[in-house]
Formats: sequence, C-alpha cells, structure tokens
Amino acid sequence: MQVEIAQIDTTRTFENLLIELRGTDPAYTYTLVPERVDVTVRGGIERLAEVTSDLIRPRVDLADLGPGLTSVRVSVALPSGVQSDSISPSSITVTIIERVETPEEDQEENPVDIPAEDDIEPSE
Repeated sequence: MQVEIAQIDTTRTFENLLIELRGTDPAYTYTLVPERVDVTVRGGIERLAEVTSDLIRPRVDLADLGPGLTSVRVSVALPSGVQSDSISPSSITVTIIERVETPEEDQEENPVDIPAEDDIEPSE
C-alpha cells in the first residue's frame, strides 16, 4: 500500500501594498495612480501562514521612460514557495515630469560667501 500526501494549496490576499519604483532617473519626478495595490498569492497552507506583507513586493519598472503620462504593468517579487494569483489593479498610471531647479536649489549649489562679524575690520 502506498500513501501520497498532497499539499493543499490556498490563496491569501495582501491589501494596500505600496508599489516600489524600479529604474528611476533622478532627473524626473514620478507620480503613481494608484500608489498601492492588492496582491493575492497562492501556495501551501503552511507556507502562506509564514508569509508577511513585507515579503510581498509589488513594483513597476520605469527604466527608459521619459516625461509624460503612461500606463505601466505591475509585477511582484515573492518569496519562494509562493506564486502570484492576481494583482489589483494590474496596471497603474504613471506621470513623469522633468525636475526643474528652483532658485533655492541654485543657492544651495552656489553658496554666497558672507564673512562672519569677527572677520570684518571696523572702518574708521
């Protein structure tokens, strides 16, 4: 007699997970709509009981994207023994805007050398 023990698979949903940005360029600012997604994963009951939300990492790849409005597909990094069942929403809208330096940023990069009071010679 031979007995097989089958693993029972189930699903578990992790809600409101913040999307990670990959491949960003410091010359741009990025706005995501929405910024968070729900991820449903599938795996063995015991394995899913060990999984926490910080191990489920939704992300979007923004490499090679320039300024404008675009739709991007969300992917997810998962721990071993777990598979993605669904991501909701599966795509998000990303607005990419070129950064513009403000006068304050210019001043920080090019500081003005102002002498301290002790360095100023009194005039007669």
